[in-house]
Amino acid sequence: MPRFSAGWAALIAAPVIALSASAGVGLQEEPEEVVITLDAAELQPAAIEPEPEPEPEATPETLCEGDEACLSRRWIQVDLGALGLEDLEGHSEWISYDYDAAMRPVTPEQLLHEPEESVVIRMLLSEIGGERLLVNRHGLMEAIAILYTVAHRQNPHFSNPQHIPDYIGFKGCEPGRRYAECANAVEYLGLGTWRGLHPGLHRDKATLQAAADLAVVAWTLRSEGLVEDWTEGSTSFVHRCGGTGYGMGTYHCDGNLDFGVKDVVGAHPNKGPAVFKALTKYDRKGFYELRETVSVHYDRLPEKAAAPVDAITGWIGRASGATNTPQG
Repeated sequence: MPRFSAGWAALIAAPVIALSASAGVGLQEEPEEVVITLDAAELQPAAIEPEPEPEPEATPETLCEGDEACLSRRWIQVDLGALGLEDLEGHSEWISYDYDAAMRPVTPEQLLHEPEESVVIRMLLSEIGGERLLVNRHGLMEAIAILYTVAHRQNPHFSNPQHIPDYIGFKGCEPGRRYAECANAVEYLGLGTWRGLHPGLHRDKATLQAAADLAVVAWTLRSEGLVEDWTEGSTSFVHRCGGTGYGMGTYHCDGNLDFGVKDVVGAHPNKGPAVFKALTKYDRKGFYELRETVSVHYDRLPEKAAAPVDAITGWIGRASGATNTPQG
């Protein structure tokens, strides 16, 4: 019966540095010794890389890098996680805009050349109203949805869903046109009122400033794609009655005898839902039919209840003659 050499027995018994291997199993010859040497450095644990230095906290000063024009803008710090919207990470972000430019008086012609942020603020303040934007539990979502209607008018997939040749549905929204040409006072009627042309006339300056801040937050969330489109491609919207006539057409609550329709007692024109509509089927008259997609309801927040505007935790910059003093 063959036998194992002493070297193999040692290998089976325990790991060693010097190993023996016989030249042949069962032979009487002395085993040849094989020596394996290990570098001591190879036995040392790998060096632990030092953790990278944390990036400095972003502030208006670091973001502007000494640019005085940049620092002169109004800066607001927003806690995205406190806005009450789904799928938003809870981190703070600084947003800036030119408050004075958005408040100054302009003519309808000048409005066509205003920068996007100014048009956005004027449109939301005039279409929704500053107070409604702030006190409606769903005011921020209403603002984002309205902004999506402009984006959809600029996108042929939504503004001409059946790809009708030479069809121009929304003048001023063709490729290459400015934002202010698409979001104009003919299509968005509020822009043609004093609220759109000179929002600074609003008597309640605190409400006006807070509403402008929240309007810019809505614009940032939509333009950066932080809130997905949930309007199903809507290109228009209407406000309907609130109060006792909740959901009824505004003919029932606008204070006018439109088509001989009397107002419903207790109905209110500014406290109803905003109903959004998308283009569907192209008809023989040269128009697209509309279908209602989603509604944003009016739900007034109780006094002292948390509101989306509370997510704005501080500000730096000029607004209504304010000084550059942080405010929490």
